[in-house]
Amino acid sequence: MANIKNKRIQNIESSFYVDETCIDCGTCYWIAPETFKRIDHQSAVYRSTEGNEQIQAAMNALISCPTNSIGINKTDKPPYHLPKLIEDDVYHLGFHSERSFGGTPYYIQSAEGIMIDCPRYNGQTVSSLKNLGGLRYQLLTHKDGIADTDKYHKKFNSIRCIHEGDICPKARNWEQYFSGTDDIKINQDLTLIPTPGHTKGSVCYLYKNKFLFTGDHLCFSRNLGHLVGFKNHCWYSSEKLITSMEKLLNYEFSWILPEHGAPFNATPSQMKVELKKCIEFLKE
Repeated sequence: MANIKNKRIQNIESSFYVDETCIDCGTCYWIAPETFKRIDHQSAVYRSTEGNEQIQAAMNALISCPTNSIGINKTDKPPYHLPKLIEDDVYHLGFHSERSFGGTPYYIQSAEGIMIDCPRYNGQTVSSLKNLGGLRYQLLTHKDGIADTDKYHKKFNSIRCIHEGDICPKARNWEQYFSGTDDIKINQDLTLIPTPGHTKGSVCYLYKNKFLFTGDHLCFSRNLGHLVGFKNHCWYSSEKLITSMEKLLNYEFSWILPEHGAPFNATPSQMKVELKKCIEFLKE
């Protein structure tokens, strides 16, 4: 838990604070950008929360912090609201895991119950998943997001899925492996799109031609103000990263939901414009 004795000096005076255990994963400053930002390579509170909406966002960031580095100077803590509905039947689960460096987990409340990447294992999320309809599939965008996948599998008898390009010691003897470079229909609304680059087995999942779950392939950078691919954290192939990004121009979607970085919402036509900017950024 956050320790007020280790509070970062970069915090302003506020009921919320960040301590020195912060790993700079970026979770808090995309969930609650009005309260947290990056200062000297770690997060800090730079503005006091005002109103219920900002307080709620800050509490969601506190609960989601993978290292419990956010604290609050209140005996009576405000409630958090997780899972948080993004739109339609897609949720942000919260409770990010340190084992995935704070990667964002999502949930699709379909008839089957689908988790995209994985939160840390905790009773609150288990209860939420049960209330939302259960968990049938755990779809990994790449191997860095595995986190507590095995624990959720044991609890729900879920089907763990990953592309064979990212088979690793943490992903042995799983129920399903995808292969090849062609798109794969998971169900009538959900398509796997292979996007190697960040890792050999990186994939995106396109849901209802509206939501694109991108893992570490693509996100919005609040610092740069545009879409980015992680060219400085590309563990497999920079050339394939660009090719995979260009491939996404062939699809329609209005939401980018990444594992790291901020979600991004735009019209499909504007999304293509922004995606082209990202490709030029990667080629620089």
